[in-house]
Amino acid sequence: MKKCLCYLTASISAVLFAGNIYAADTVNLNVTGKVIASPCTTLNGGSDALNVDLGQSIQADTLSVAGSGTPMTTFDLPVTGCPASTTNVKVTFTGNPDETDTDKWKNEAAQAAANTAVELSQQTSGTILSNNSSLTGKVEGGATTFKLQARVYSKAGKVLPGDVSSAIVAAFEYQ
Repeated sequence: MKKCLCYLTASISAVLFAGNIYAADTVNLNVTGKVIASPCTTLNGGSDALNVDLGQSIQADTLSVAGSGTPMTTFDLPVTGCPASTTNVKVTFTGNPDETDTDKWKNEAAQAAANTAVELSQQTSGTILSNNSSLTGKVEGGATTFKLQARVYSKAGKVLPGDVSSAIVAAFEYQ
């Protein structure tokens, strides 16, 4: 009889409490995040400017023919102090393109040599680096170096004496 009474009580309780259950809704929680590569600690040896001198006595007649340019001046842009989690460094170049040749950089000198622009390229491939161009360097031993070169270039020729100056920004992304 005790067994019967227990079952009857449990059944009655289930019926009474079941009457209090209401409709239920659910919400999915979407938890997201992103782990990014840590930055390298030293760009360009710690200097925020890299001055590239293309020459102080360029003869105007060496740029008299359309499509002529000075010899390339090579230089390095080193990135060091990269943690083991950083495997690549991407550099993107931005600035003001030349109006007559958008693959080149505008000569923005106050007393600019007429019909001149600056050409920036990669040393190993010769790939021209224009506005918004990017290079990716593989990090080995905590470092990578971008090997670059630049020169004065004249699309039109007939260069007149004056100064040459272009400001190019190199922005880094760590991968």
